[in-house]
Amino acid sequence: MDVWADSMIDARTIQWPGYAIKRIEQVFVWGKTVGRIWQAMYRGLKQVDQLFLLTQAAYNLIRMRTLAARAA
Repeated sequence: MDVWADSMIDARTIQWPGYAIKRIEQVFVWGKTVGRIWQAMYRGLKQVDQLFLLTQAAYNLIRMRTLAARAA
């Protein structure tokens, strides 16, 4: 299955390594703006790590919802 089959982004854009970096940065930007990892409200590595993992899990759930809606 081609993930980019129904994308409006030109295939020439996707082939550049910089586009992959943009996709990776998008995850962290979402975590900083929507998730609460912009400024950690917890002290200690274990608690901050749990906050980060929870934020990334929430992003994955939202991404899966979007991909499922696109596939349907």
